[in-house]
Amino acid sequence: MHLEGYAMAPTEEDYDVTLKPPVRITGMVVDAETEKPLDRFSLFRGIDYDDGRAPFWMISDKRTVIGERYETTINQEGFAYRLRVEAEGYMPEESRLFRAYDPDKGEVTNDFKLRKAPPLIGTVLGLDSKPLENAEVYLARARINVANRKISSVEQMDSPPVKTDAAGRFEFPPEMEPFCLVVVHDQGIGMITEMQFEDSQQIQIK
Repeated sequence: MHLEGYAMAPTEEDYDVTLKPPVRITGMVVDAETEKPLDRFSLFRGIDYDDGRAPFWMISDKRTVIGERYETTINQEGFAYRLRVEAEGYMPEESRLFRAYDPDKGEVTNDFKLRKAPPLIGTVLGLDSKPLENAEVYLARARINVANRKISSVEQMDSPPVKTDAAGRFEFPPEMEPFCLVVVHDQGIGMITEMQFEDSQQIQIK
């Protein structure tokens, strides 16, 4: 484990610094219906603020796991962590909170059961209310800034933007967290929340 805030001052005597072993998390990822293990999935960690906000997912930590089991470690105290697992054709799943040495320590087991889910498929309409081709669509779980009809900055962009086809159609993997679908095009911009998307899969450019 990392050790932080260890006070030291100049002295002629040696300091003895004791480090704790990291918390090791292991588990399986299975299909919730069949209980059969998945042999390919993505895994990454996130820091949970434990105050109602979505976790800060460490996208750079994301890795593909080949095989039935995964393993990861927590090396820092004072933070609440979650794990997130994704697999093609399934709804993502997030773990419980993990806190190193409060109370988690040693080896901890956490299995995931993923439910099959369809992709998010929608259509973008232009100013003339007809399907709009080559519009850029972003699935944003965190802040996204738009300036002059262009994306100026993005936080935690896990899924790359997609462009609409000739029928104005776009597609994203299923998502369990609150999100916004943001569209940018020379004609204008559009945005809907996940709740609005449930009611209508069309985004109107304005």
